[in-house]
Amino acid sequence: MRLKHYTARSMQEGLRLIQKDLGDDAVMLSSKSVVLPDGTKGVEITAAVEKFTPAGNPDRSKKGPLSADEYKAGSRYIAPESVEEKLLTHGITGKVARKISQAIKALEGSGFETEDALEMILGKLINFQIPSKVLTNGRPVVLIGSTGAGKTTTIAKLAVSKVSAKRSIGLITMDNFKIGAKEQIKIFADALQVESRAVKTPQELAKEVAHYKAKQKDYILIDSAGLNPFSKDRMESLQKMLFALDNPYILLVLPANLNMQELANIPYAFKGMELSGIIFSKMDETHYLGGIVNAAIESQLEVCYATDGQNIPQDILELDPKSLARKLLQDIQLPWENK
Repeated sequence: MRLKHYTARSMQEGLRLIQKDLGDDAVMLSSKSVVLPDGTKGVEITAAVEKFTPAGNPDRSKKGPLSADEYKAGSRYIAPESVEEKLLTHGITGKVARKISQAIKALEGSGFETEDALEMILGKLINFQIPSKVLTNGRPVVLIGSTGAGKTTTIAKLAVSKVSAKRSIGLITMDNFKIGAKEQIKIFADALQVESRAVKTPQELAKEVAHYKAKQKDYILIDSAGLNPFSKDRMESLQKMLFALDNPYILLVLPANLNMQELANIPYAFKGMELSGIIFSKMDETHYLGGIVNAAIESQLEVCYATDGQNIPQDILELDPKSLARKLLQDIQLPWENK
C-alpha cells in the first residue's frame, strides 16, 4: 500500500483528483485544511491504494489486505527489529525507538510499506507544520538561537523565497553584538531591493514593526543576536525585546549537528521566550538525526523548515514526516567509508 498526498481547493476537487489518479480502489485516510501557495484556503487529502510488487509477482487482481508472507516478501519491507536498530544508530532514545518499531509491527497486517508506516508514526509523534500556515501575512517572524546556529543565513533564504514569490517583505535585525551584522542585513536587503532596519531597544523594535505593518508588508522577518542560552542576562535582554511584539511567531534555529544532550536541552533553555516552532539548521553537517527527532518529540514545538547548506535560497526545505522517514531508513554512509 502506498500513500499519496493531494492538495486541492475543495474536498470535491480533491476526491476527483484521487479517483482520476488512483482509481476506484483508492481509500481516503485523512484530510486537513491548509493554506495554498496563493494564500487561499484549501484541503490536503492523504489517500492510499494497494500497490505491491513482491519478488514472486502475486496475483495483482487480488482484493483486500496483503497476507503477512506477501507483505514481508516486498522489496520495500524492513523488519521492525531492523527499523529499531536504524533508529538507535541515529541516536533516537531507546524508549522512542521501541515504541516506533512496535507500532510498525502492529501495522504489518495492514499492507503498509515500512516507509509509509514510519511516516504515519512520525506524523503522530512530531508536531509537523505546513510553512505556509506558519508564515502568515503581516505576523512578525523572529528567528532566535545560539551563536552560529545559522539564523541570518536562514532569514536570507526565507526572504529570497518570498521575494521570488512576488511577496513584499521587511527585514529587521536586533543583532548589536556581531561585528558587521547591521551592514550584512543592509547589503542583503539592498540586493533584494527591500527595506531593512536595525534596532537597539524594544521601543525601536515596536516602532519599526508598526512601520512595516502600516506599509502592509506581507512578511516581517526579524533576525536576532546569537546568544548563550545559559546566560541569564542575555536571555533577559532578548526577552524584553520580544515582549515589545504583538503576537510574534518565534522560531528557534537549532543546529542538527549539536550533540544529542544539547539538542534536547536548548529548547528548554529558550522556553521563557514563548517559542512557536523550530527550524533545524545544518542538516548537511550530520549523518545522525536522532537528536532532532528527540528534540522535536520532547518539545512538541512546531517543526516546519530545515536547512541543509549555505546556498541561498536553495538550501532550505520543508521538513515533513515523509522526508524524515526516508532519511531515517537510509543506511548511514560516511564519506571515508567509500575509500
